[in-house]
Amino acid sequence: MPVSSARDLMHNNSNDAMVIWGSRIWGLRALGLAVGVAGVLLLALVITGEDSSNNRSNSNKSKFILTDVGARFSGMNEKGTLDTNDDNLPAGHMLNDDRPYITLFGDSITQYGWNPALLGYASLLAHTYTRCADVKNRGASGYTTRDAVRVLDSVFPLGPQSWVQAHPPALVVILLGSNDQIQPGMWVEATTGEDHHVPLAEYTANYRCILTHLRTLQVELPLILVTPPPVGEDVKSARTNGAIKEYREVVLSLGKEEGIPVFDLWKACEGEDVEKFNSYLVDGLHLNGAGNTVLYKGLMGVVGKHYPDLLPEGTKMPKRERDPWEA
Repeated sequence: MPVSSARDLMHNNSNDAMVIWGSRIWGLRALGLAVGVAGVLLLALVITGEDSSNNRSNSNKSKFILTDVGARFSGMNEKGTLDTNDDNLPAGHMLNDDRPYITLFGDSITQYGWNPALLGYASLLAHTYTRCADVKNRGASGYTTRDAVRVLDSVFPLGPQSWVQAHPPALVVILLGSNDQIQPGMWVEATTGEDHHVPLAEYTANYRCILTHLRTLQVELPLILVTPPPVGEDVKSARTNGAIKEYREVVLSLGKEEGIPVFDLWKACEGEDVEKFNSYLVDGLHLNGAGNTVLYKGLMGVVGKHYPDLLPEGTKMPKRERDPWEA
């Protein structure tokens, strides 16, 4: 065989051998990767099986913490009730925070109470009670007392498994009525056909229902009722000040009847004087900076007169330089 042919044959054989070994190496790598993935999956299945058989509720615990950290309770589910498996709850059942809290319950006037551009009264309260109490805003745009009754069990759940029942608010402020008195037929829900207007008799019954529910939560629960403010009829034609005055009277009467202090926002915003009360409104309905300041100062005045122990740094609202949850 010629030398060149022998060399070519050796070169070709060498290349074939390299291809074969290369293929074998990649095959071994692929096999190793497959075995590794299978091992990880098997380990995951084993761990999942152990968790499911030994402690199924733990999967819920982390979910509860993530879904509502603001609840300050790791065993509370989405409905505001407690996880019944007490063995799986952290010591004390709380995230090291037993700070008192104030709940504001109402419509868009309360919802906008967080707006710093309007000097929202909720934000002013939160600032005043820094390190003394938390402020929970439960105001929803468009809400009437009818809507408020529907969500009572969600906002203030009752029963032995309710976190709110076990740790009721230090104070609840209620401001409802601006939407109830919308004239019949002026605001009808497109999907349900329900008229937003709540007749005066139903408004009274709904308000009584709310108060009864809160008294069930805690018999001596501190409450403050707020009358609906006046409205600029030229802007909000679906509402009239004549009607608002009637709903205001209901709040004043219920407060007197139930022994609950009332802050008369209508009067504080000079509801009888059209020229003056418009200066407290940003759009003919919601409070501007001046209106929110009046409401904030009025609430603090009621607290000081009727619930002095709930003032910032009071006996029930001590200021903490350091909270339990701080490391």
